Amino acid sequence: MSDVRPPIPVRLIDRPTTGGLVAPWLNVALADGGTDFRQADGTRWRRAWTEGLCQVCGKPLDPLMVFLGGPDQMTEGGYFDEPPLHPECAHYVTRACPMVAGRMSHFRKGPSVTEGKRGKACTTPGCGCGGYVPSEAVLLPDGGAASIAATDRTGNEGRPAHPWFAVYARTYQLAATPEGQLLGGVPRDILRTRQVSR
Repeated sequence: MSDVRPPIPVRLIDRPTTGGLVAPWLNVALADGGTDFRQADGTRWRRAWTEGLCQVCGKPLDPLMVFLGGPDQMTEGGYFDEPPLHPECAHYVTRACPMVAGRMSHFRKGPSVTEGKRGKACTTPGCGCGGYVPSEAVLLPDGGAASIAATDRTGNEGRPAHPWFAVYARTYQLAATPEGQLLGGVPRDILRTRQVSR
């Protein structure tokens, strides 16, 4: 597998990078300056969905947004657990992310970076929180999630890679369990769907 570092679009020029790749706003930022590309910050994940923010740049979405997902999301009743992106941010991800670009045959196995030594330190100086923990374990009394929460994105661990699709839409509806737990969203007013990798 070749190392691919596509040009960074202007919209993302101010984002920090890790190994030459843009560090998505949604992902867990590590205290050592790195990024865990397999873990989402639980608080940012919720904000992206409820406030309409792009998962890569963290800025408000435009009237046209893109959802990236696999066959499960494309079925009737399927919802996207990954928040939407600006079209140019999605274009970048379809080239930069080895999984979405189709350069990996299987999802990665093993613990994520956040679960290891590098995830034991928080990015907030003097926090003393003990590091990142799964979001279910740090729900606050008011129902919100602590900033140290990490949402597990490794449910496909070790499974064969699937094709990825881009769904262009103008809006979305939040998806939740009957108990009110946010699951993600369902694109609405869909303009176009295309396969971005095999």
